[in-house]
Formats: sequence, structure tokens, C-alpha cells
Amino acid sequence: MTPILIALITAFVSLVGLIISKENKTSEFRQTWIDELRKDVAEYIAMSAEHAFYYMHSWTQINQDETNAEEHGDYYPADAKRTKINEFFAEESHVVDTLHSRIILRLNPTEHEELLTALHNSYNTYVSFLNAESGRCRQELNTQLGHFNKELRNITVKVLGATWKKVKEGEPYFNKAKKIAGIVVVLLIALLITSVFTSFDHPLSPASGKLSPPQPQPGPTQNQPHHIP
Repeated sequence: MTPILIALITAFVSLVGLIISKENKTSEFRQTWIDELRKDVAEYIAMSAEHAFYYMHSWTQINQDETNAEEHGDYYPADAKRTKINEFFAEESHVVDTLHSRIILRLNPTEHEELLTALHNSYNTYVSFLNAESGRCRQELNTQLGHFNKELRNITVKVLGATWKKVKEGEPYFNKAKKIAGIVVVLLIALLITSVFTSFDHPLSPASGKLSPPQPQPGPTQNQPHHIP
């Protein structure tokens, strides 16, 4: 019985070690996910806001230069410059497109629905801003983009905080498995100790290795003389 208990205890201790190792690996993956998502969202917000700012500034500058040229009767290639600006930001926007796609692939549609909605709102506004045909429309879209980017940042902070809490406290199913395995190990150790003490109460015969039955004690017989004091 004792060797079987020792084997069971060893097996469950190994199981607990395996669970802890698996949990540590999962926590490492979650920490990497947190770092990469934080980085991607930060770059996305920075790049989209930067593109919107310089796009607005470039168009405003072109309009001012065109007005000044007209006042002085000079020629100013405003249309050519606008086309050049559009081509430049069309090429640069692939960075935002890549970040947008990368963030989507990091998220779970069910678990991160709120974050995905905020991301789509921001990205759709960014694309509409680049395709806007009037300065007034671009100004309104730029304001909306800032609002959606702020919302995206706040929701990202909440998601990262919830994930970090899982890393700090451990995975729920791993915690349950560790508790159950720990209880089983304690019970097996208690059973082993009980088995050991029980074996001390029933010593083994040195010759056969089997339990020795109790021997009857000799009593007085009729042939034995009685001692008279």
C-alpha cells in the first residue's frame, strides 16, 4: 500500500509542477500581448493624428499661397501641389493601414468588441479625412478623429488593465487546478502517514515478513507445583 501512495504523491506533485509551468508560459504570452498591443495602438494614434495635422497644414499653406499669388497676379501651381500632397499621404497611409490590420488580428471579436468598434470608428474617420474634398469637411473630420482616437486610447487602457490583472492573479482555471491538486496531495500524504503509523502497530515477523499472530501466554498447569509462601 505504501509504495502505491508514494507513487501517487509523486505523480500529483509532478502534475502540480506541470500546471505551474504551463501557467507561467501563458502569463509570458499575455505579457507579450500586452506590450505589443500597447505599442501598436500608440503608434496608430500617433501616426493618424500626425497625418491629419500635416495634411491640414499642407492644404492650408497651399490655399494661402494660391490666394497671395492671385492678389499679385502671379501664377501658382496649386492643383499640382494638391495632387502631390494627396499622392504623398496616399503612400504614407499604408503605415496606418498596417497598424490597423495588426491591431485587429491581436483582438478577440467577442472579448474585445468595444475596442474593435472604437478602432473602426477611428480608422473610418481617418480614411474619410484623406478623401475629403473641402477644407471645412476635413476640419470636422479632424475633430472627429481626435475624439475617436481618445476613445480608442481609453478603451485600450481598460483592456490592458484587465489583461494585466489576469497575469498578476493567474489564470482562473489554473488556479482551480492547483488548488484541487494541492488538496489531493495533502490527502495522499495524510493517508501515507496513517499507513506508516498503522504498520508500526502491527510489526512484521523477521523470518517470513508477515504479521506475527499474538502468542498465548503459558499459565499454571496441574503438574507444576504450587509455591507455598
